[in-house]
Amino acid sequence: MLNFDMGLYHPEDFIGFGKYTNKTWQWVKENDPGYLMWMAGASDDMPDRKAFIDSLFTVELDLMPDQKAAAEAITEQLLNGDHRVFRLQGGAGYGKSYTVMEVAQRAKHAGFNVMAMANSYVATQVLAESLNPVGIEPMTIARALALRPDTSGFAETYGPSEETEAAVSHLLANGNLLCIDEYSMNSDTVVELVYAKMNEPGNTSKLLVIGDNKQLPSPEQDYMCAFDEILPAFELDIPKRYAADSNLHQLEHLVRKDPYMLPQLLDKLQGEQIINHVDFDALCTQMLQDIHDHPDETGLMLFYRRDSMASANKYMREICYGSDAEELVEGERLRVMRTSFLPVHYDDMKGQWEYKKFYSGTFLTASEPSIENVVVDFQHHALPTNTLGEIYVECYCIDAEEGDRIPVLFSKTEHMADPGTAGGRSFNQGLEVVKQYCMQNNNWQLYHHYRSKFVQIAYGYATTVHRSQGSSVDRIYLNPADVLQGGNIAPRLAYVAATRAKKELHYILPGGRDV
Repeated sequence: MLNFDMGLYHPEDFIGFGKYTNKTWQWVKENDPGYLMWMAGASDDMPDRKAFIDSLFTVELDLMPDQKAAAEAITEQLLNGDHRVFRLQGGAGYGKSYTVMEVAQRAKHAGFNVMAMANSYVATQVLAESLNPVGIEPMTIARALALRPDTSGFAETYGPSEETEAAVSHLLANGNLLCIDEYSMNSDTVVELVYAKMNEPGNTSKLLVIGDNKQLPSPEQDYMCAFDEILPAFELDIPKRYAADSNLHQLEHLVRKDPYMLPQLLDKLQGEQIINHVDFDALCTQMLQDIHDHPDETGLMLFYRRDSMASANKYMREICYGSDAEELVEGERLRVMRTSFLPVHYDDMKGQWEYKKFYSGTFLTASEPSIENVVVDFQHHALPTNTLGEIYVECYCIDAEEGDRIPVLFSKTEHMADPGTAGGRSFNQGLEVVKQYCMQNNNWQLYHHYRSKFVQIAYGYATTVHRSQGSSVDRIYLNPADVLQGGNIAPRLAYVAATRAKKELHYILPGGRDV
């Protein structure tokens, strides 16, 4: 029985108040952990309740020796060491996520308020899978630091805003441990903001960065940020994703030593997991066959440049649907490029849509809506074709700067002011129209305003190596010669591309016909 006066709590008790009055603590923990995380943060004046909620997020982990040693060493330094900054280093599939989970819950039990963030949506999702079970909700760095886009030009870059100072003060308050995943992808701007706050007189916060110095730097720079210089560094050296005798493990081990040897290593290690194809046509054919044979598994073709990615997506569509297929086709493979809230259900009682959050990287499938179903059923990972009147969908491949994103607009009421017409130009004519108008009038603020109203969805066959960092998929399709054209970052491109596959890596020989 729940008794607040006595401070008695049990996981199977009903909460007895708030939005989950008739649900048990355990049910809420399993179905809406974010609500309990918020409740714990709001329970500073109720230490019994806070301690109970924290106990719900305790996980017993079966760690490998190197993970356990790293977790113990970092915890010891946090509690008794002279250092305030630490680095957890490990290659792809070496178990950094589980180690961070153990460090985080040890730090919480020791009294630290643990915060976490990562550079990309994909990396944040992966980090959340590790930290949500121990009661921590990571954020993207842009959100955590209140960074805002610079809309003075076409390219969207992020920098500090008027809220950034308060956001940094919250993240790095005294008694906090801030965990930053995929540290290699942090820009100098982020490093400077973090260190400036930590160096203020009286600040006692601590920092743990997690990642791999063999992986890619921030897209804004072609060199590693200062987080790579943090000592002490704790190394994980036992592979977890791959069996020690597998070809994919051997590839990770060898390409880590010499990324420029990637083409030769692929040929040397080809077998059941690493499969060679004669040219790009054969690679595309294999990918389409795998999508057909394994509809519930993931696969991506990786490229260094956006224009190559866009060309590959366009070519794959032509193979599937012909060169004249301008609209979405039933069953077409799509991928969310920017985390968005999409409508899943219309509540007649409330007279409004209910929305679901779809994270960047989520795969969707285009579906033809039935005559009876006049709503957009994103709940089942379906995107309607543009035959549906309630939503406007336009597919197109434009220049390399935009790649092959598909703008999706939910409302036909938006209009863009156009001095050349009396009634204004319909925003529904597509993002390319908006772009051309803004280019002619040198008004990029207006472009970014309208661009933000589109859901960013791409064709789901190919992506860039940069966008793939932090994720793992069942099958990767690769031209090693392409990723080795990356100049200063070519070795990092090669390593990241070669280590995304969980099951199979398909590649073409150097010299084979490319996209």
